[in-house]
Amino acid sequence: MIRRQCTIIAVMLMLLTGCGTQSYSGGSSPFGYPDGEEAVFGDSGNKPDGGGVFGYSSDSEEESTSEEVTEAETIPATATVPESQGETVSYQQSPGTEGNDCTIHREMLSGSEKQNYDKLYRSFSSGSVSAMLSPGIEWEEILKVYRSVLSDHPEYFWVASQCTYNSSGSVSFSTLVTVNESNHEEYEQRLEQGIQDVLSQVPEGLSLYDKILCIHDIIVNSTVYGTDYVTASAEDSERYYTAYGCLVDHRAVCEGYSKGFMAVMNRIGVPCGVVSGKDKRNGQGHAWNYVEYEGKYYWIDVTWDDPLMVTEDDETGKDGTLSHKYYFIDDEELYRTHEADTDDTQFIPVCSSSDLTYYKATGQYMDSYSFEAVDQLITKYSGKVKLQFGSQEAYDAAVGDLIYNNAIFETSYAKRSGADYCQRIMDNESLTLEFIF
Repeated sequence: MIRRQCTIIAVMLMLLTGCGTQSYSGGSSPFGYPDGEEAVFGDSGNKPDGGGVFGYSSDSEEESTSEEVTEAETIPATATVPESQGETVSYQQSPGTEGNDCTIHREMLSGSEKQNYDKLYRSFSSGSVSAMLSPGIEWEEILKVYRSVLSDHPEYFWVASQCTYNSSGSVSFSTLVTVNESNHEEYEQRLEQGIQDVLSQVPEGLSLYDKILCIHDIIVNSTVYGTDYVTASAEDSERYYTAYGCLVDHRAVCEGYSKGFMAVMNRIGVPCGVVSGKDKRNGQGHAWNYVEYEGKYYWIDVTWDDPLMVTEDDETGKDGTLSHKYYFIDDEELYRTHEADTDDTQFIPVCSSSDLTYYKATGQYMDSYSFEAVDQLITKYSGKVKLQFGSQEAYDAAVGDLIYNNAIFETSYAKRSGADYCQRIMDNESLTLEFIF
């Protein structure tokens, strides 16, 4: 008798939720990672954009002080989003850009803030971390403008968060340990090459939706999660948080995954941004993306679509199970597990459509369970099918029949190929079921 076996992967899949919220020296995060010994606008240590302090070393005779950054409000569990943050914002180029940047955060600023944004942008784009902003500018506005520039421009990953300024409006930012004003051009060129390397792998003739999907898959498959972000030195880990870490070093945490994806999206003209927040289930800091496609916003979490394999020896690596659970999802799906930080520097769109999730776009979404429909899909996708069901009842029916009744081996593909083994991946939370012969 042929022994038929349908088994789950013999490893533990762990969502990449740590995402580099630990403080580190030399960081470049616009979400506020502490940088060095002096007081900075930074992280409280528990989430990317949490409460921290922004300080300065005065170049005048004024006494140095530090101010408290209040903790941002969070998105309620009901997944509602403030109406003011859900408005459609036009995308315009910053002065000197080449037509591939989406400056949504600039458009959220007031007139004077935009002027200071442009001054910082011009300085960073010319390779300088120093600028002359409006005289008497308050630290809150410097923080807001700095975050806005870096949120719009992941290419300035080398500009870090420590800031020195005085009442005349003179500001100067720190840099990464390994990348600074003297060598940033070399690193920016490497980042550009990393973007081109991704685009060179995208087949000609794809629709825009499929092109975005292809880029998502390329980044997931080519990036390793930097699990040592807490213990590694600044020199080793500081780029984990950047687009460079994702696209050049191919090692990043969630912020790096998100910025790398954004950098490539910007290059192909797709409006895209990064949102910081946390995993609602454990409070771990996290970051993910939104994209605008055909006039609607959708969520994409590249990091969580890259499951981490953990063996008995605590070794980590890829397990081959590229996921699409967090591709083009809506608010309802995202806010089951994600909670966004809300402040006046972060754009949080309303993502109300679930019509273009991976499962619906590829015809692998089922409102109700049908063996005949599953049979056709397994044949269509050559023994590798990813299913999502519209209800718990439909999901349970599929699991009961296909797995516990072994009906998966009664499919046309299984009979034709003589298969007596298949791998399954089950997720009761997202109601997804994957079979790989």
